[in-house]
This record gives sequence, C-alpha cells and structure tokens, in this order.
Amino acid sequence: MVESFVIYTILIVVSVGLAEVARRSRQFGFVVYAIVLYAMLFGVRYDVGVDYLQYLFAYQQPEDSMEVTRMEIGFRSIMLTFKAMGLHFTLFFAFVAFLQLFLVFRSVKEVPDVYPFLMGTFMLGCVWLSYANGLRQILSVTLFMMSLYY
Repeated sequence: MVESFVIYTILIVVSVGLAEVARRSRQFGFVVYAIVLYAMLFGVRYDVGVDYLQYLFAYQQPEDSMEVTRMEIGFRSIMLTFKAMGLHFTLFFAFVAFLQLFLVFRSVKEVPDVYPFLMGTFMLGCVWLSYANGLRQILSVTLFMMSLYY
C-alpha cells in the first residue's frame, strides 16, 4: 500500500511537472515524456481494473477465439499485431495506455496552457482508473476527442 502511494505520488509530481515545462516552453515533447512515463507504469501493472484479467485472457488466446473475435476491429488489430510480433502483454497494455492519453493531449496541443491542469486533473481526479479499466471504451472516446480537433 505504501509503495503504491509513493509510486503514484512520484508519477503525479513528475507528470504535472513535465506538463508545466511543456506549457512554459510550448514544446509538446515534454508532455509526451509524461505520457510515456504513465504508459510504462500502467503497462506493468497487474490486475488493475475490473476488465484487466479479461483483456489479459483475450491476449493469451488464439486469434480466432470468441474473446478476440468479439472485439472492435481496430482494438483487435492492435492486439493481434502485438501478438504476431511476439511481444509481451505488458507492452500491449503500455501501448494502449500511451495511445489513450496521447490522443487526449494531442486534441489540445494548440492550447498548451491547459497541459498542467489536464494532467493534474487526470492524475489527482483518478481519471486514470477509468482509463485502466475500460481500455476499448476509453480508446474510442479519446479517438473521438482527437477527431474534434479536425
């Protein structure tokens, strides 16, 4: 319990700090560093979120199994690509976590003043719990957010 508190506190401080540096410098790359840090942590998590074990089970099944075939084509394609490359499931979960948060920040890239507030709200408001739980649903929402930019 104490370890989790320390790790999440460090993640919050570093992520919001990087978002603030990105705001001041107007360089999106610092936000990407924060997102990579978040994705690395959530790639190696285990049993976080109600759906985690179901996604893990689906990742370990053959591509024609019921668990895999009932997924949306885009999410299934990402999963099957990672499986075909022989990559560990932690890399798959890290990629999805990265993609979710990247799409959110990319949709507000032209407004760097919101970076620290968005990151702070995301981490302190425990929005990351929803992101870690509903991988497919959140990914579709963040894709929608990104589409609003265009």
